Amino acid sequence: GALAFEQMARGGRLVEQGPAADAVQVIATRLTAAAPTRPFTFHFAVSRDASVNAYATPGGWIVVHAGLLAAADSPDEVAGVLAHEMTHVLERHTMRQVVFQAGLTTATRLLLGSGEGAADLLSGAALDLTTLRFSREQERAADLGAVRLLRAAQLPTSGLAAFFERLAQERGAP
Repeated sequence: GALAFEQMARGGRLVEQGPAADAVQVIATRLTAAAPTRPFTFHFAVSRDASVNAYATPGGWIVVHAGLLAAADSPDEVAGVLAHEMTHVLERHTMRQVVFQAGLTTATRLLLGSGEGAADLLSGAALDLTTLRFSREQERAADLGAVRLLRAAQLPTSGLAAFFERLAQERGAP
């Protein structure tokens, strides 16, 4: 997660300061304070990407695309998305997907003692985190965890549902 984040920062794709970064940090601070104890620190960033997306990396790095912020009708909707992504990390969905994406080839190489290329495969899978696809079960768990986290942070839960319902209507997304 840190490696992917570093590469984005070096590539100038992160919004380091300004209203968007500040707004995400305010919401993130409130959610993080209400999150369960964990062996890592959450980090949040805004990407200059215009697509409506957000993603989480192993280790608590969460990136929100500027396009998602533009598409959100309220801070409650952004809070819902952040809580959803935080739950993916807390439930270790992102780590499982990176390992799955790296595939059986990497595991086989490591088990047979031929680590050649294994590190490249793993880092490649970790760096392409925007394409991770979670199972329906993992998405359902992230939604339920988001509701619990929003309630613990004393934030409205309605933004989560409103945002995803609107996206489904506009884009046909599930």
